[in-house]
Amino acid sequence: YHRTYTDTREMGDDKKPVTTALVTMWDPTIFGNIVEGEIFNLTKDDKDNRPCTIIITDNTIIINAHFGWIEEKKNIEPFQEKINDKLNEMLGDTEEMIATLKEIDHIIFVGDTNDANGLINSENPLVLDGDNFEFKLHNDLTQEDTKEKLRTCCWHAPGHKYYQENKSP
Repeated sequence: YHRTYTDTREMGDDKKPVTTALVTMWDPTIFGNIVEGEIFNLTKDDKDNRPCTIIITDNTIIINAHFGWIEEKKNIEPFQEKINDKLNEMLGDTEEMIATLKEIDHIIFVGDTNDANGLINSENPLVLDGDNFEFKLHNDLTQEDTKEKLRTCCWHAPGHKYYQENKSP
């Protein structure tokens, strides 16, 4: 099963419409059938489009996010807060959503955190919390192992005009 979410917004100085799409795929026999889904921008800046989707199935929460660059731990907070707010809004505190939350077996977080410094790790997880939930998400790797073993999709080869040594693969 797959779900494609699109969001069109006016962006940049010229306010041209820009469409963002995120595709998320899962096996419904394992990860359930969709209950609710949303796409939203992780930034307030209309010049930067950082899409995030949250899909809630009958047994899984799937988050697909494209963070901006994380240079310091404090850079994680705005993305974490935006996801917290949206997830809390989606899960809410209605009896129906609390019942759905009790059935959650899996939480899948995918995407690109642009975390070249490995700041999200087993010692410093991404914490998603709301009225009725708290999830501490990490990759089971230390900061050093995260930097060594994981990569960002937004790196550029040495010599490329956007190459930065601290954002190498």
